Amino acid sequence: MLTQDPSTDHPVVLTYRFRRQWNRLPPETQVVVGKMLAKLRSGHCRMTALTAYPGLYELRVSSSLRLIVERPFAAGGTIVRSVVEHGSILRRP
Repeated sequence: MLTQDPSTDHPVVLTYRFRRQWNRLPPETQVVVGKMLAKLRSGHCRMTALTAYPGLYELRVSSSLRLIVERPFAAGGTIVRSVVEHGSILRRP
């Protein structure tokens, strides 16, 4: 199931997998990830392309935590796929 926030210029879609991972995070980590999602919605965050997976990008939340996002269309929105530890990014983004 996907949901979308239509009130922003850069819509962000949160996947079921991301929501499940979000629910497992400690509350203080959820706050940090929430701030990164706000930056993503406003379009003011730095993304690094995952060269092994075209169209996927990582956003650094903390020293060990990354958001994996997909941008299927240049002018479209962003799909937040997962929030993972840095070491496990390439196993299953």
